[in-house]
Amino acid sequence: MNFQLCVLSIAFTMCSANRSESFLEFSYYNKSIQIQLVLPVLNGTIFNHSTDSKFESTTPILESITAISTTDPPHNTFVFNGTQYLFHTEYKENWLDASRYCWNKGMRLVAIYSAEENAWIAKTIKELGYGKDDFWTGGKYWPQRQFKWNDANEIEFVNWADGEPAKGNLTLPNNVHFILLKAAADFKWTNEWFKYDRNYFICKEIVQANTDPLPHSTFMFTGKKFHFNTTFKMSAFAGFSYCYDKRMTLLSIVSKEEDNWIVSKIKQLGCGSDDFWTGGVFNQFNGAFGWNAINDKVTFTNWADDQPRKVDVRFAHCAVLEASTEFKWSIRLCQLNYNYVICKEKFP
Repeated sequence: MNFQLCVLSIAFTMCSANRSESFLEFSYYNKSIQIQLVLPVLNGTIFNHSTDSKFESTTPILESITAISTTDPPHNTFVFNGTQYLFHTEYKENWLDASRYCWNKGMRLVAIYSAEENAWIAKTIKELGYGKDDFWTGGKYWPQRQFKWNDANEIEFVNWADGEPAKGNLTLPNNVHFILLKAAADFKWTNEWFKYDRNYFICKEIVQANTDPLPHSTFMFTGKKFHFNTTFKMSAFAGFSYCYDKRMTLLSIVSKEEDNWIVSKIKQLGCGSDDFWTGGVFNQFNGAFGWNAINDKVTFTNWADDQPRKVDVRFAHCAVLEASTEFKWSIRLCQLNYNYVICKEKFP
């Protein structure tokens, strides 16, 4: 476990014969946080400076403190050309979970725009001691048959390894591929089709959010935006990536009212005979159902008869709104079925 504690100021609020209760304010990843400490008083005094100035302790007075921990070692965060990068080497993730992790940090999986940036990233990886490990980037191959960064920008600079991008699975419909920095190729790029491969990854500060206008099939309900994609069908895995690109997640349904509203919108859009993916996923380890959307607990269900059926845990299964059952929920293989998707606003 790693720790970071940057003291900015301290103000004492109460002293007694044997302790002082204080509020310690510090900065952590550009956020101001205040915690309460209990400090022992030594010989009636605590510090040899006034409480309004920066201080130094003449004696090791802190008996104990619960430090603030983070899964990312502070030394793994760097700045290049004014932009912050976080090299996540604490544990490995598949591409979707890595993308979600970066979003939660207010960042995106890295997009690389120049040879200089690519060289700096490769150099930093090696200096961190991970020169034999692969790293995810934010590059992905869309069903529209092109590679793009997950910040919606086109890929202009490329650094493909020999023989890449491999054609193979790119010919399969709705197959999503991701760009990997391959250690064996000196961190040139390879394309990896979606499976549950886990790698380290790099998050990059969002400098300018995507301001593309939302399409007309976007509506508001209970203060959140819902985007109904009825342009082309895709696998659930492609749907997760599609929604993340819009700073949204695949649909979670938290109430009967929300479920009814979604069904009415599908019919209004003229898609009453089409199935739609949700963000419901069955955990391959324990078979439990949950929403992929961050912090959304399962508070409401609307399963069709005989659903959810028992699943083969060797394969990923996702929940779909099934037109033939009046849009009650059924489960399908996430990768091998192609449906329209509904995205729900979730990220700040």
